[in-house]
This record gives sequence, C-alpha cells and structure tokens, in this order.
Amino acid sequence: MRLFIVIAILLFAINGVCGELNDEFNYLANENDELTKLEKEIQSQKIELEKVEQDILKEMKELRQENEELNSDKESWAREAKMFRDEIGTFNATQVAEFNRWVANHNANRPDPKDKMAVEAWLREGREMEARRQELQRISDKFDMRKEQLSKSKTRIETFGKQVSNHSRNVELRKKDFNETKKMIGERERQLVQRRRNYNSRLEEYKRSFARCKELLNNPNTRDEALRWGCGNVNFDGGDPNLPILDIPKVN
Repeated sequence: MRLFIVIAILLFAINGVCGELNDEFNYLANENDELTKLEKEIQSQKIELEKVEQDILKEMKELRQENEELNSDKESWAREAKMFRDEIGTFNATQVAEFNRWVANHNANRPDPKDKMAVEAWLREGREMEARRQELQRISDKFDMRKEQLSKSKTRIETFGKQVSNHSRNVELRKKDFNETKKMIGERERQLVQRRRNYNSRLEEYKRSFARCKELLNNPNTRDEALRWGCGNVNFDGGDPNLPILDIPKVN
C-alpha cells in the first residue's frame, strides 16, 4: 500500500496535480501562456511602430523638400517683384514722364492757324507723339502682363505655403501619436519584463520545491507526514479526511 501511494504521489507530482505544487504548476503554466501571448503582441506592436516611424521619417524628408521648394519660390518671386518695381519705376520716371512733358509742351504751344507751315509742323509732331504713345502703351501692356503673372505666382506660392503648413501640422500630429504609442508600448514592455521576472522567480522556487518533493518521493524511508509537508496536501488512503489544510507559503 505504501508503495502504491508513493508511486501515485510521484505520478501526481510529475503531472502537476499534487496539492500546492499542482496549484503552482497550473498558475505557472497559465502565466507563461499569457506572458508569451503578451510578448508576441508587444513585438507585433513594435514592428508596426517601426513601420510608422519609417513613414514619418519619409514624410519629414518630403516636408523638408517642400519647405526648401517653398523658400526658393518665395525668394525667386521676391527678386522678380523687386526687378518689376525697379523697372516700372524707372519707366514711369523717365520715358512716361518725358512723354507727358512732351505732350504738355505740345498742347501749350499751338501754332497760329494762319501759319500753315507751323500748323503742319505741329500736326506732324502730333503724329510722332501718337506713335510714341503707342510704343509706350505696348511697353506698359507688357508690364501689366508681368504684374498679372506675379500676382498669379504669389497666389500659387501662398496656396502651396498653406499646403506645406497643413502637411507640417499633420506630421507633428503623427509624431505626437507615435511618441504616445511608443511610450505606451514601452510601459507595457516594462510591466511585462517585471511580470516575467516575477514568473521566473516563482518558476525557480517551484523547481526547488518539486526537486525537494521528488527527493522525498524517491527516498523509501520518508515518513508520510514528511511527504505531506514536502509535497503539499495529499489525502492518503485511510487518513483522517478532516485534517486541516496545510498553509504552505507561496512566493509572490
């Protein structure tokens, strides 16, 4: 009978169903499954986070290029606008002003109608003035075209600038979400490491307890009560079923 009990207890212990050791074995098995699952989840999250980080880095590179392009466009527009202002200013101050003085002088010196030669000279000058006016008008029209083009370029640059600003805000939001997610994963990983450390401590304690129990089981001189103390709560055949449950401390 003693041999049967020893064999039965040994089988129970090996299969993790012997009193306190059984409870601890089940806990460790379930905890290991949960920890393994969490490790896979966190690893998957870290892989996805790396992809997000690469996407953000790519967007930041694109954003830098956009800002460089925007700044280049602004500088080019500023140079063209300054050149336009300088040229039209010179045009108005010289050619247009000179023409206006010419017109004013022409109108202020009308000839005597009776002086046909003077009248003919005055009319001839008027025709020359008209030709000059048309020439100046063509130059002025070109200035108007350049002014319109500058206005369109400015509108395009302003629109592009708004797009770049929106892109910049979106990148900042993505970076913020990335950092928050990274922090969350880091906290989960920290907790997992601590939980795994606790698990390993309990596993080592379980191995020591199991080894002590196995040593007792392998010793034919071990007394029944020693088996109870060493291997947990075992209700031996013929034993008192009302014996109190032993409170064997566990490693938390």
